[in-house]
Amino acid sequence: TGIAKPTDKAILVVFCPDLNLGIYTTGSAGRSLLTETLAVANFTGKLVETWIGFISADGRNVATSLYTGQLTVS
Repeated sequence: TGIAKPTDKAILVVFCPDLNLGIYTTGSAGRSLLTETLAVANFTGKLVETWIGFISADGRNVATSLYTGQLTVS
């Protein structure tokens, strides 16, 4: 909200506590696309923690990330 723009890029983070391993995007999909994919096959069958954040197209503004919950990767 506030200064959000359709050109902002999504940052996705997935962390697997069992493997002590995380993966993330660095702002590939634009906010206006309303979708993004992150390859998590290495975490199949594992419980992971997830977050989302956004960064402006010029990289000057970064939103506080939002915890989006736990899930088991299938």
